[in-house]
Amino acid sequence: SYGAGSRVLLLLNGMPIMQSDAAFPNWLDMPVENIGQVEILKGAASALYGSSAMNGIINIRTAQPKEKPYLRIAPFYTTYFSPKDASQKWWDKAPYSGGTSAVFRQRIKNMGVSVGGFYLSEEGYKQGTYKKYGRGFVGLDYHFSKNIVVGVQGYFNPGSTATFFYWNDDTTGILQPAPNTLSESKRLRFNIDPYLKVKDKLGGYHKLQGRYLGVNNKNSDDQGVKSSMRFAEYQYLKKFKEIGLRMTVGAAYTGTFVDAELYGDTTYSSNNTALYLQTEKDFGDLTIVGGVRYETNVLKSPEIIPSTIFGVTTYDTIPDGRTQESQPVFRLGLNWRLAKASFLRASFGQGYRYPTVAEKFIATSIDVISITPNVKLNSERGYTIEGGFKQGFEWRKLKGFLDASFFYSRYKDMMEFSFGGVDGSSFSFASVNIGNTKILGTEWTIAGTAKLASFKNSIMAGVMFLDPQYTDFSERIQKSSSSQENILKYRFKNSFKLDWQTEYKQVAIGCSFIHNSKTEAVDAFLQNTIKGAERFRENHNGFLRVDLRASYKLSPQYKFSLLGQNITNQAYSQRIGKLEAPFNLGLRLDYTPFGK
Repeated sequence: SYGAGSRVLLLLNGMPIMQSDAAFPNWLDMPVENIGQVEILKGAASALYGSSAMNGIINIRTAQPKEKPYLRIAPFYTTYFSPKDASQKWWDKAPYSGGTSAVFRQRIKNMGVSVGGFYLSEEGYKQGTYKKYGRGFVGLDYHFSKNIVVGVQGYFNPGSTATFFYWNDDTTGILQPAPNTLSESKRLRFNIDPYLKVKDKLGGYHKLQGRYLGVNNKNSDDQGVKSSMRFAEYQYLKKFKEIGLRMTVGAAYTGTFVDAELYGDTTYSSNNTALYLQTEKDFGDLTIVGGVRYETNVLKSPEIIPSTIFGVTTYDTIPDGRTQESQPVFRLGLNWRLAKASFLRASFGQGYRYPTVAEKFIATSIDVISITPNVKLNSERGYTIEGGFKQGFEWRKLKGFLDASFFYSRYKDMMEFSFGGVDGSSFSFASVNIGNTKILGTEWTIAGTAKLASFKNSIMAGVMFLDPQYTDFSERIQKSSSSQENILKYRFKNSFKLDWQTEYKQVAIGCSFIHNSKTEAVDAFLQNTIKGAERFRENHNGFLRVDLRASYKLSPQYKFSLLGQNITNQAYSQRIGKLEAPFNLGLRLDYTPFGK
């Protein structure tokens, strides 16, 4: 949603890491150099994780230190080649990105230490854009005994960037900014995460964790934002082995404070409190999961909210500057082991997402586009039903699994930025409740490994088909959409991904294919306003991107990697008015003096 509002919740070590004013995932803040595991939960996960987990979660867990020291230093460099249409090239010296990452982990007796950092310097392939970005982290934990662990992690992420919202035109100016759309920003983001884990005498696990996330974005176009988030959670996990029952119960608090030019140059605060319970019960080969969460949201804002379009200001009123609502959500699922490697699953999950400060109160402009507040914006609610079957297989030296799933989602009062403002007649964008929607889909995945002679092969492929519709394809929606077909904007009906890799001794070679079908509908206003957008969509809607990679282990300590992205140099866009990167080639050297 243009950087404001997400239906998928990004977590770092089980706690929200979204920017508090806009629920925006800052991917560059994630400590990629120290990832131990990535967990993905699809479908409505609001019962356990709360608002913003309407479509699922991505939980990034950092690696834990072990007694053997681990050190990795990895410098990298990427160069961008000319677009397929040479007239679109604006540079004399090729754009590039380069930097290095480093991480060290070790456990010394009862103390665990993790430190690392990352630096990136990039002169972008889009004219006038750049990134100068760094991050550092430190993690400490201490085991008082095998049952009591206390720790803290800290992350520090400074940087500066320049970006533009959309191109000048779709021909020679496709990699150049339209007038008044280039903006520069300096930012500082940091978070401090203390935690305590205790196992009691009855076999229960207590976890108390917290996070303070601070953000300071200074923009060149009076769109700066200062925000902070305070998160605290207590969770208790208990396994009753004698009856095959597992129970998780907890309480969570999230408080935010926002001071921003972007939202009328004023301050906002909010708090979210929640109680949740989830149980899992085994009945032989059948496991049933049930969960419930009850949360309350309170948003405090100015009582009078101005909105200006073409120099004309109107005002909305929020009584006492306070908005409050409470909502329960439920989840129910089952997993049935039909045979040794055959599993049948089904689930029902309710979703709930409270509007962000950005969605309700943003007041800014980009070139000729005004973006206005909507204080009457309602929360969106919905549910997802899924059924799936997973079958493992093994034949000689081939083993893997096949997974097939079918899902159906319904949304009430779905939120979406749409041209026409709050009432559908204003010359501005605003986040509005577009009404009720439904999405029917199916997803098929196959993954496996095979050893052929001395070659180790691995493959993963998946295809997804979607039918995303409005339940009421109203006249207002038809006017705002570039297509008269009943389909949600910015969706594609099918996608396909395939990744294959083979290894022989010290050499590994791999390739990946990513295909998205046409984006059938976008904002009609943007398509008509952005120069050449409609023509580009006619010629380049949908894409197939091909990437190749190769690596060679020079020794147990050194590995050299080569990565080519978009090797066919396709001109494609995933967001209207923004061309994705042309063919680029990256080099990386990994140095691990202690081995794995």
